[in-house]
Amino acid sequence: AMAKENLLRAMKEHGGSANNPKVAEAVKQMTQFSPMENPTRSDSMFGTWKQLSDPDFPGRIIDGEEGKYRYTLGRVSFNMFEPNNLVCTLGDVRNEVELVTSCSENGGGGGADEYIKYDIVIPLTIHTEEGDLSAQITNFGRCWPRTGDRLGVAFTGGQLSPVEDSSETNVEKHSELWDKTFHRAYQKARGKRSRLTRVKRSIMYRLQRILPPTDDGQVFQFDVKRPRGIFLDIKYLDENIRVTQGFRGSVTVAQRVIQSGGGGGGQNGATLQEPHNGHIVGRAEITNSDHQKKEPLNGHRLNFDSSGPTTTPSRQIHIQQPRQSFAYLQSKLDI
Repeated sequence: AMAKENLLRAMKEHGGSANNPKVAEAVKQMTQFSPMENPTRSDSMFGTWKQLSDPDFPGRIIDGEEGKYRYTLGRVSFNMFEPNNLVCTLGDVRNEVELVTSCSENGGGGGADEYIKYDIVIPLTIHTEEGDLSAQITNFGRCWPRTGDRLGVAFTGGQLSPVEDSSETNVEKHSELWDKTFHRAYQKARGKRSRLTRVKRSIMYRLQRILPPTDDGQVFQFDVKRPRGIFLDIKYLDENIRVTQGFRGSVTVAQRVIQSGGGGGGQNGATLQEPHNGHIVGRAEITNSDHQKKEPLNGHRLNFDSSGPTTTPSRQIHIQQPRQSFAYLQSKLDI
């Protein structure tokens, strides 16, 4: 308990920076006392987690306001959403981990598929010359236990959507400004790219079978049909605190969120509480006779063994190993 208190105090004193030496030392001390031997197989993994450590995006815009995290829209969306130079202030980043049961694609007695949702939700305030826009980016993901403390993770797409005020007048004003800000944004962006950048993007899209956003509607979405798997290690997990380390070494500290009553939901309908109970255990323990773990992804069933997930039919989603994640490819292609 004291190690946890030391970590939370160090993070508060140093602005949530997990890279600060004192915070890093507090993390190291606390992870020695993790109460769970196999956290990826514990029901405590499920729930909504609010990120306490600062966001791990490059290119933070420093403007003197303490505690504010500002980036361009391109930085927080892997340059998938346009206009990518819009400045955004981030709200509380959330990670939603949930066991999802969905009906089989074929229906009619085909049974139900189960998978573990691993979505990253980023509330945004987008700043424009004519006013601010409330928005949300959701990165859709799936996860599966690779070992007792390591999760495999694959992100299958993302979505940028408006978050409108409840009053009718503000909804209309917000909608008009949204349409004006994003009018033909993707067509304009394509026209401004150099030939080299277009070639690089084309390579990345083909490698991962990415369907990019279009100018249709107010909700913009991209899909990754061949996502690259990454991994993260759960270094500490109890009923209200989780510490993870990504495959690049970055550390994230998160606190469990319990949705408050009233059904309002949204960004303001949650409180930080403990404890958390009642979830199903053994979500990834569906096995067949040859001991291959099976878990569906976007309606397609994947086979898992100790080396990672594979599929055989070409039309199914295929996740490759964490050598080249989506963000890694973009950094190497410099787009």
